[in-house]
This record gives sequence, structure tokens and C-alpha cells, in this order.
Amino acid sequence: MSGKKSAKEWDEKGVTLYNLGEYEDAIKCYNKALETSPNYAFLWKDKGDSLCKLGGYEESFKCYKKASDLGTYVSFDWVNIGLEFVEIFQLEYAIKCFDKDLEINPKNIRVMNYKCVALYILGKYKEAATCHDHILEYVTENFIGGDLPDKMLGFYYHNEFIYFNKKMLKKILHQSNLLHKG
Repeated sequence: MSGKKSAKEWDEKGVTLYNLGEYEDAIKCYNKALETSPNYAFLWKDKGDSLCKLGGYEESFKCYKKASDLGTYVSFDWVNIGLEFVEIFQLEYAIKCFDKDLEINPKNIRVMNYKCVALYILGKYKEAATCHDHILEYVTENFIGGDLPDKMLGFYYHNEFIYFNKKMLKKILHQSNLLHKG
């Protein structure tokens, strides 16, 4: 047996270092593993997680995209990665992840809703209203009565649970109309 570590061993060492909060060293391990296994999607995902912890959001998003391009990830993973960005208050990157998910499943009402909430928090009222229109379109096509439930899925942001509802829609439409007039 040679003294050279396999990609799996480098990955395991990287995960251990990540769990200890040693993100830079974890990235070094993932890079070593990627030298021999550049098509191993989970290495790219793990590297993205470490970069995210260090504040390298654009680079982490690129790693997640690479992992996705390798075909291992499905819609569910983009949602979770997006929600991880929400937890660290990086809503622009969360929206990018939600958009990736919507490329795979354009009628995912839960992800559309998350995106609406993120856009709303960022003050992008016109985009939030457009996103909401897509939700209404889907609800009208697929549910009896064609109306949104009073309270839909949301997420915690700065310790407050924010969800998209009819009251928020009215505020968004009001803000959007003010933007058109100004």
C-alpha cells in the first residue's frame, strides 16, 4: 500500500476539518481530492460549504454549480443550499439557488414562495410581485378555488418567521405601483 492518500481519504479529512471549524485547511484537502477526482460532485459541494463559511459566497456558488453540472444534485439540494444562504443573510445568493431549482422544476410553488419572500426582504417589490403572479398562475391551474392559502411556507430571517401571504401581496403591489409612478 502506498503512502499516497485517495480522494476519499482527502475528502474525509476535509469533512473532519470542516466540522472542527478549520475551513481553510478543509479546502486544501478538498483541492487535493479534486486533483485526482475532479468529477466527484460531493467534493465540489463540500468545498462550496467551506468557502461559504469563509465568506467566499461567489466562489461557493460556483462550486455548488459545478456539483450540480456533474449531475449528482437534484432540485431538493438547491433549495437547501438556498436556505443555507438565507441563514447567513446572503439573500442574493439564496435567490440564485432558488432560480437554479426553478430551472429544474419551474412549478415548485414552495421554492417560488421562498424566492418571493427573499425578493420582498431585499425591497425588490416588482420582482416579488412577478414571482407571486407565477404562484397564482400555478395555484389557479392546479387547485380548486385558485386562491393562495392565507399563510404559505416561509423561513426565519433575523429571528423572525417571514412568510408570503395576501397581506404581503397587497404591500408588494402597493410598493410596486409607487415605483411605477415615481
